[in-house]
Amino acid sequence: SYGLVPGRGYTCVTTKNVWYHASVAFTASDGLTVKAATPLTADAITAAALYDNMNAAKKEFAPETPFAAGTHSVRYVIPDTISRMFAQATAASGYSVTAINDYIVPSTGEVDGIKETVIADAVGDSSVTRLNGLLQIGGIARTMTLRASKTSGKTTYYQDYTLQLVRSLHLKSLTVTADSETLAFTDAAGSRITFSGDVTDYYMQVANTTSSFTPTASYAASGDYAARVGSERFETLDGVTVPLDTDKSQETIALEVLHSDANAVSTVYNLHFIKKEPVAVTFDVTPSDANVFLVNNNTGRCVYTDENGTALLPPGASFRYTVTRNGYVGMQEEAYTVPQEAATVTVTLEKAPERSYTPMAEVWPSFRADEYNNGVVDVKTPTTAENTVLYWATQLGEGYSADACGCPILVGDYLYTYAKDMIYKLNVVTGEVEGKGQMDHKSSFAINSPTYAEGMIFVGLADGGVQAFDAETLQPLWIYRDSLGGQPNCPIYYHNGYIYTGFWQGEQLNANFVCLSVTDENPTRGDEAKIPTWQYKSLGGFYWAGAYVTDSYVLIPTDDGDSGYTSGYASILSLDPRTGELISSIRLPHPGDARSSVTYHNGRAYFTTKGGYFYSAAVAENGELSDLRYIKLYNYADDPQNPAMSTCSPVIYNGRAYIGISGVGQFKAYSGHNITVIDLNSWKIAYTVRTQGYPQTSGLLTTAYEESEGVVYVYFFDNFTPGKLRVLRDKPGQMAPNITVKETTVDGGKEITYDTAAVLFTPDGDQAQYAICSPITDASGMIYFKNDSAYMMAVGSVITALRVDAQPDKLTYRAGETFDASGMKITAVYKNGFERDVTKYVTFSQQPLADTDSTFEIRFEHIMYQDKDGQGGSQYPADPPAVTIALTITPSLPGDMDADGKITAEDAARVAEHVRNTESGTTGGFTLTEAQLENADVNGDGKVTLDDAELIWQYSCGEITEFPKKTADETTE
Repeated sequence: SYGLVPGRGYTCVTTKNVWYHASVAFTASDGLTVKAATPLTADAITAAALYDNMNAAKKEFAPETPFAAGTHSVRYVIPDTISRMFAQATAASGYSVTAINDYIVPSTGEVDGIKETVIADAVGDSSVTRLNGLLQIGGIARTMTLRASKTSGKTTYYQDYTLQLVRSLHLKSLTVTADSETLAFTDAAGSRITFSGDVTDYYMQVANTTSSFTPTASYAASGDYAARVGSERFETLDGVTVPLDTDKSQETIALEVLHSDANAVSTVYNLHFIKKEPVAVTFDVTPSDANVFLVNNNTGRCVYTDENGTALLPPGASFRYTVTRNGYVGMQEEAYTVPQEAATVTVTLEKAPERSYTPMAEVWPSFRADEYNNGVVDVKTPTTAENTVLYWATQLGEGYSADACGCPILVGDYLYTYAKDMIYKLNVVTGEVEGKGQMDHKSSFAINSPTYAEGMIFVGLADGGVQAFDAETLQPLWIYRDSLGGQPNCPIYYHNGYIYTGFWQGEQLNANFVCLSVTDENPTRGDEAKIPTWQYKSLGGFYWAGAYVTDSYVLIPTDDGDSGYTSGYASILSLDPRTGELISSIRLPHPGDARSSVTYHNGRAYFTTKGGYFYSAAVAENGELSDLRYIKLYNYADDPQNPAMSTCSPVIYNGRAYIGISGVGQFKAYSGHNITVIDLNSWKIAYTVRTQGYPQTSGLLTTAYEESEGVVYVYFFDNFTPGKLRVLRDKPGQMAPNITVKETTVDGGKEITYDTAAVLFTPDGDQAQYAICSPITDASGMIYFKNDSAYMMAVGSVITALRVDAQPDKLTYRAGETFDASGMKITAVYKNGFERDVTKYVTFSQQPLADTDSTFEIRFEHIMYQDKDGQGGSQYPADPPAVTIALTITPSLPGDMDADGKITAEDAARVAEHVRNTESGTTGGFTLTEAQLENADVNGDGKVTLDDAELIWQYSCGEITEFPKKTADETTE
């Protein structure tokens, strides 16, 4: 008997042999008798199956003991990498099957109630049922109940099957390093393999002197994992070094994956080390200073020779080696098998043919202004919008992708760039294309400039390419194709006969930094394959990372090897410029890619990162790095997920650094973007000044006004449409911007006004676009740049006057003649004081001169528009400057059609041809101008006919001495 509350509902459940149940629902009342049902013990689930997927390639998980109808407790071992589970179940007639489990919230891992899922699919059906919320990736075991039930009258009969899902533990990734090398994995047969969590045996070759190794691994999930390496347990493998026994020729170290869940099934990975005594291989090369570069074909490891040209190599291993030197024809051996005993390899390089070229003035020959990667010049660039004008804009490509226009350089009298699959040289005064050449293929995004050296132009191409061109003819000379490929996203740096650049494939992929001899080794071909002098491979590769190179070292920053810019750590590397061997490196203490060139100044290297830091490191003469210093940058917020990132190569001058900073939204206007000025002596930010867009590229600083005004001017572009060119005026000790302009935006429906850096010029119309280009300049102070409109542009000081420095040889004309500029010299005088001979570029009327043309105008029309009154755009077109020349115009001679002062038979023929063409309606033939028609009417009847032609012919033959209208003698009196 039970005391129950009348009117309430209850269920009576009977159980037999643990798993079998019957339930009857009833409502309590006084004196009620409930007859309990007897459970049915005939097993109701005849088959069940669990899968990892729902498609045709699904894998079935096998229980430790086969599922049987009478087995009500089954254990499965499920990999910890599985987070989705699918099921089928076959029930006896009249039964349905429901899966019952705790529901795990995917985003938190917390339990949120019980989940019941009807399994409608029988074993063998083409479809399966997904069990939501059952599993997460990780090592925690889960339990699920399969309940078969049917109802007869008021009784529900059901029975339970418990499925225990324990987890097998795996590594997600594993690398092994020894002797500063990442070891290659092979299987037992020696075939190269990559890591897979399901493969447990890995074989590696090491030298018999290798005394330790470092495993680097990640687990299927974070938390609660550990590892046992050999006999020692480690909660984390970070920084773990495992000893090896150098007396053993082979050694196996077990790496076991553990978990805090006692039910978890560990996995043991066997690391087999095959040890070999290295063989001394000596390279005897001619010339003796040629570089030998060795790469293990199996491991990808670079091996460097000593001062005697000897390298210690594992016997039987396959190596690729190159022997190169500037001025010689390089050679490469793809598969050199290391012998069992010491050996000598003799290589004699052939001297390359001499290549003659005319040296050209290196005005701005590469990404930055000088060999230190600084952007400091001493030319009078314009400083106010009113005195600045856009002179020309030439579209060379399309958009910002593979068809984009590249950034420019200045060599001799030309501006060089590239777009799509063409290389161009442009006239700096007019922007007209004066030469072009065919590239092997396109670049990736054209975010870098070409580089000039030794009469050649070097351009980075997609898929790890660099192509060299003759600077005068733009004919191709050679092409390099990198073994790892990648985007050519780094500047190309020239030093002492070699160029240095890097490539990028992806944030978590390897890419190379390379050194190439610039020598044209086969002048008879334009497509010869360039052999690298050396390569340096780095995880994450190199993106906008510009090298600084001396005879002793190469400084180059790296990406951080991880996605985004809030995890992973970049490095600053110092490499041997001749061999590529690592001299020194510093791993940066804060996350984020290092995507700027290294600016060198007074013994220190300066660079920035996307993690929001400005760095400086001391550099010894031998390339050793030390004394890393840093400043956290500022973007008017403190959001770790959106740091004040910078990819700007610092401009360093007079104890100050100038860089561009991103706001919290890289492509959101006024979100904290700014130009930052750093005081290097106090090692603090002096001040910041807002911009509309992220000044993502590098600045240009001029010292030309320092003596007269006591300040420098610094220029940056906004990477936000329209791509404003801004100017900063600064001096030591200054703690705030002193020239600003107010700019207003609407954010969240609210109008906000900011004080921003002053604007020098605003591209408008077709030229308005995002701008990823660092400004460059020449002696004229003209600033050259491109943006995502694919226009190349030139902005400079306004012309205040055109000056006639030499009069034309001819100043006296008969009416009807055309102006002859021979002997004339016109000089443009600019607001900044620069003067340029523009005789070749001026325009003037080509029409026959009239009596009224005694004041003749010469114009310079290569001019477009400017900003005025704080507003930018083509609505403020600039008036072309002009100057006049005084001419003497004498009346024309009747019958003289070509204004040569004589009357000839040819003049008669011209009149006759005009008449015949006019009468027949012929188009395209010779016709007379209005001034010529007046001279042709020699009989004075007001018409030009064949009678006039006859009279002119008679005069030319001496048959008549005067015309009815007017005689020649009267005309000349």
